[in-house]
Amino acid sequence: MPVGGTILVRPVQISPSRVVRLACSLPTENIMTPIPANLRQFLWDCASTQKITVSIAVCTGIIDALFLNLLGPYCLKIIIDAIASAPIGPSATAAVLVPGTFYVLSWVVASINCRFHDWIRMRLLPAVRQTIILQLFKHLKRHSTRMFQNNFAGDLSNKLFDVADGGTTILERLDDALACCVSLVFALLTMYLVHPAFAVILLVWGSCFVGLSLRYLGNISQRSFAYSQHNSLLVGRVVDSMGNIGNVRLFARHAHEQAHLGQMVDTNVKDLRALHWIVLKMRIVQDALMIAFVCVLLVTAVYLFQTGSLTVGDFAMLMSVAVTSFQIIWYMADQFVSSTEAWGKCEQGLSVIAAPHDVVDTPTAAPLCLKGGRIEFEDVKFLFQPDRPIFEDKSVIIEAGQKVGLVGASGSGKSTFVNLILRHFDLDGGRILIDGQDIAKVTQDTLRSAIAMIAQDTSLFHRSLMENIRYGRLDATDDEVIAAARLACCDEFIETLPDQYQTLVGDRGVKLSGGQRQRISIARAILKDAPILILDEATSALDTHTEYQIQQALHALMDTRTTIVIAHRLSTLVEMDRILVFRDGRIIEDGAPGVLASGNGAFAEMWRLQAQGAGSDLMMA
Repeated sequence: MPVGGTILVRPVQISPSRVVRLACSLPTENIMTPIPANLRQFLWDCASTQKITVSIAVCTGIIDALFLNLLGPYCLKIIIDAIASAPIGPSATAAVLVPGTFYVLSWVVASINCRFHDWIRMRLLPAVRQTIILQLFKHLKRHSTRMFQNNFAGDLSNKLFDVADGGTTILERLDDALACCVSLVFALLTMYLVHPAFAVILLVWGSCFVGLSLRYLGNISQRSFAYSQHNSLLVGRVVDSMGNIGNVRLFARHAHEQAHLGQMVDTNVKDLRALHWIVLKMRIVQDALMIAFVCVLLVTAVYLFQTGSLTVGDFAMLMSVAVTSFQIIWYMADQFVSSTEAWGKCEQGLSVIAAPHDVVDTPTAAPLCLKGGRIEFEDVKFLFQPDRPIFEDKSVIIEAGQKVGLVGASGSGKSTFVNLILRHFDLDGGRILIDGQDIAKVTQDTLRSAIAMIAQDTSLFHRSLMENIRYGRLDATDDEVIAAARLACCDEFIETLPDQYQTLVGDRGVKLSGGQRQRISIARAILKDAPILILDEATSALDTHTEYQIQQALHALMDTRTTIVIAHRLSTLVEMDRILVFRDGRIIEDGAPGVLASGNGAFAEMWRLQAQGAGSDLMMA
């Protein structure tokens, strides 16, 4: 087909039968099981994918605790008692040779075990973090359009990584806490062997320390939840402002954005200070308990030593275990804070991401198998909001292979009509059938694989032009991608770029003009070659010459497909088989373009206004 003096080659076509086979065999994710909204259950599910590694980490932690608070201090006691009781000379050396050798060897084994424990955690935590990210992303991207309409993309991304990073922190702290608890059990045993009084002191003090700390942790978790919520909004606001930096500059609103962001930062700072104040009060209480424990322990040890109930070795072992217990409990208290803060962040993020999906495949959903592309609305009722009905008892049939244009004022229901065909929203009543199959009972992936849509507002990935076009059909060859680009008149500007098809297009395609982005979208739809084609102002951002060229390619594409076209310029609809005129969610006119244009209805009025070139742009959307 000659266009602009260039012979264009159509990409390798997929026959309708092949389209059916592809749609019926399209692999789909297992999305029937939602992720738990309960953070404890969610982290358990993610960690259970590494059961063997977790078990090894627990065992190595117990071994480390065994040496730290039992074997090591006991060997030290034997060495000191042997030195204290042996006469000065060679006999003293002989007395400590065996326990000293055992003490050194135990340190060697403990060091090897500790490093092995670190290596196991190095293997475990990144793997669990990977599982968390993949599970959350899998669930997040399956949310309905409403979720992404009501939340900043940056906010959702921030929540995802809050849960991933916070969840990893929690699991790491749990591993530390288990090792610390085992160490304290061994410390209690060691102190009991020295004298039961010391075990009682440690048990009473540890219970008071943990109990009073737990009283603060609930408030810390609540404050962390609030801080994380406001911080996510702050991140979303920054991303939103940066994503619209062109508008900020165009309207000279730098001061406005700065002031608005400043208010959000002030709230964020207040939340953070409130959180740190609770932590500070908790640590003051912990300091007082720690000082009390040291005093009671020293007084008791000195008294028992003076009465002859303790040996020098016992005293040394007691002090060694006591110092280690101080360090362990202080470390646990510090980890309580970071774990509780991470828990609050994770709960806040998971509460949003793990919300149930609005639009889901039924357990018995089958692949959509197309025969021709007949679309039927059967008594459809749809409420965009509870008090805002869009469609009520709407019934309409679009026959297979028919080309249908949709016209009407903004908000009349045209975009909603095609969004319901794509099942971006579920119906409140009635059903939509494609070739006799209820789209609510087929898998979403096979439904959307059978529909190619060219939207007015084109968004591209920050990837190469080749990748963006190939997104329409991932198994397409480079030659097929290039041929589709030529049909969409993309080669005219791609060949002028330094990296041509490997050029990165920027965030949402910001490096390209609106018309260039729209041509890439058209090339992507041409490559997809789906049996149902939806065009939503597909050529609105193009100049007249390029629009004419692309319309020739699109008309060839429409010939064998069921096509729905939303158009601003009525002249682009003259080759449609049928026009549906929308008003307030109702179809007020239905007929061939020529018949409607020659009548006295709404379409004829729009046609006359556009022909006169006055006011039509305001009337049509």
